[in-house]
Amino acid sequence: MRYLLIILTSLFLCFSTSAFSDDSNTAKNPGEDTNKSQVTSNVDPALKELTAKAEAGDRKAQYDLGLKYDHGEGVPQDYKEAAKWYLKAAQQGDVRAQYNMGDMYYHGEGVTQDYGQAMKWFLKAAEQDDGDAQCSLGALYYKGEGVPQDDVKAYMWFSLSASHEKIDEDMNKEMSKPEAARLLREYIEETMTPEQIAEAKKLVEEWLAKHPKEK
Repeated sequence: MRYLLIILTSLFLCFSTSAFSDDSNTAKNPGEDTNKSQVTSNVDPALKELTAKAEAGDRKAQYDLGLKYDHGEGVPQDYKEAAKWYLKAAQQGDVRAQYNMGDMYYHGEGVTQDYGQAMKWFLKAAEQDDGDAQCSLGALYYKGEGVPQDDVKAYMWFSLSASHEKIDEDMNKEMSKPEAARLLREYIEETMTPEQIAEAKKLVEEWLAKHPKEK
């Protein structure tokens, strides 16, 4: 029972998010304009400057502004506005913005819930070797959400995510997504055939060959 609880917790962690939507933030397309980014004269000068940079197309500023709206830091929490700015940064290749767009589409925060879109953005981030996105992608394949259920690809992405795991002696620290990915890989391995495991490991090797780690 304890082992099953650990596995369920690990699966949950692959899709954990730091903010949850409420009734005041109904789903809307992130590309649609809202008025929340219109800065008035009484707004913090630093926020005005960040917004100006974001509106001018600065990728980092777009991500940082999305983060502020996502967490309600210095602005009213607004998931629609967060998704709007994350999307702009994600379209410019920002890996964390791509991951966050996947997360928002998965949970339906600020956008209409869409597992296919979640898959799209998680994949973009995962291809940039983001361990969190790789964990989420593995979970999508394991659960068959947005993609056909596939234990081989789930194993592959869990393995890639697990390679980012860092050993921490603090037992009270929250489990990381790469750690959760390792546990989930070990769990699904028990029901896979030797041929499936070999195929999954081959996919990992092929992916690593195409995405060499920077030294």
